[in-house]
Amino acid sequence: MEQFKSGEVDTAKGKFAFATAKSIAMKSIVTKAIAAAAVTALAITTLPGAAVHAAENAAAQPVAVAPAPAGETSATQAAVQPAAADQQIAAQTVPAAALPDPTFVGVEDHGIPIMKLYLNGVTLDVVNNGSKDTKYQGNVLQIIDNGQVTEQQADVEFKGRGNSTWRESKKPYQIRFADKTDLFGLGASRKWVLLANSLDPTGIHNDFVKKVANDIGEPYVAQGTFVDLYVNNEYVGAYYLTHKTELGSAVVDLDSDAGLLLQINNFNQDYDDPYFISNGGTFVNVSDSEDEGNVQANMHLVEQQFNQFEADIAAGNWEGVQKEIDVTSFARYYLLNELGNNPDANDTSFYLYWDGPGDLIHAGPIWDFDVAFGTNPFDDNFGNDPGKLAVYRKGAKYPLTLLIDTFPQFREIVNREYRENIRPAAATELSRIDSLAAKIRTAQNADHAKWHYRDFDRSIEEMKAWIFTHMTVMDAVYYAGGDPYQYQGWVPDGR
Repeated sequence: MEQFKSGEVDTAKGKFAFATAKSIAMKSIVTKAIAAAAVTALAITTLPGAAVHAAENAAAQPVAVAPAPAGETSATQAAVQPAAADQQIAAQTVPAAALPDPTFVGVEDHGIPIMKLYLNGVTLDVVNNGSKDTKYQGNVLQIIDNGQVTEQQADVEFKGRGNSTWRESKKPYQIRFADKTDLFGLGASRKWVLLANSLDPTGIHNDFVKKVANDIGEPYVAQGTFVDLYVNNEYVGAYYLTHKTELGSAVVDLDSDAGLLLQINNFNQDYDDPYFISNGGTFVNVSDSEDEGNVQANMHLVEQQFNQFEADIAAGNWEGVQKEIDVTSFARYYLLNELGNNPDANDTSFYLYWDGPGDLIHAGPIWDFDVAFGTNPFDDNFGNDPGKLAVYRKGAKYPLTLLIDTFPQFREIVNREYRENIRPAAATELSRIDSLAAKIRTAQNADHAKWHYRDFDRSIEEMKAWIFTHMTVMDAVYYAGGDPYQYQGWVPDGR
């Protein structure tokens, strides 16, 4: 943790300069609410809370996380704790007996489980150069764990997935079994996704945030695991295997037949799936429905509720907002995305779920952090500065920002969730990054060698330093009560 040690205090100007190691060459200026922090080289278990002290204090001390209010238990205390229609390629299933023994063909042990896919009559190049929506049938999948074949299934469907990531050289995929299958004890589902993490040089962005969300007791957090993928006996790379975000007992488990899984899709509008555009201009897709026969009627109910939610914000009606949305879920969703400066958080991969008439609209589950944590290659690298906030965007009509700016009550919920849950859970997972990196290092180095990515260990150190610096900013805002606008990274058009 040597890169966290440098820093200097200028109490006259009320500014804190935080410099990381030269090898990372990362520097951010964090203003008034941060006084000072001199971090030891010991492994981090709790981040320093310098922002809690007034700017005139010359020597900042680590901050103990505030105890939960009477009758409540904090997460730490509890845990200590293309728009084209789908295409299909019909093919006959390859008999499993005709396949070579996978334990003797083309496998290198990188210390993580191995998934071997045998495509039926096509090559991976054909898949990669076609539409992500083309479904290839009749494939065989085998899983090797600790040198043993632990799963083998025929008639497996294989297809591409993703939006911007499908355009990358290393592509993400989806597999679909004929029956629900539990892989690695993660819960039984028919659909699973293989995240390529092509834009994430560490490969752990999604896993990190999922673990933070799981630590604080967020519902419907689809856990995952790291695997090596081989297709037709050729090594493809290291992937993150997780459930597809959908309705189901292992993912988003709703009770009502009218239940819907929704997605705000301002960037990637899908006009094939059912959708509505709110009165405030938000494009919302129905990603999944418990009752496909009545999806339009149920979507119309949610549309009315969402429009009322927007109207309540405009009117400053806090009581109304609480009748339309689960405010705590929106506060947590905001903080989990702000933790990584996720530039997608407001406009795409923003999932909502609704468990039928009478239920609130809930934010979640979280998804898609590949270009977070300072690795966004798009939009002039917006969101990469750890000294700025990327999800909060005053001047834009985003529900998360409008809630923060309009309602002191919502801001207090955000502050409380940060102090009691997000911050301690993030600090805990930050302290575990080195252990995770050790487990996947061989696999990630092989993946980086194949795809010519940056050095894995360097990327891990950069991520740790980035999180540390960014959480100092979040301390200033959501622990010490600073003005988020002071740290806003987004600049409105024409300003």
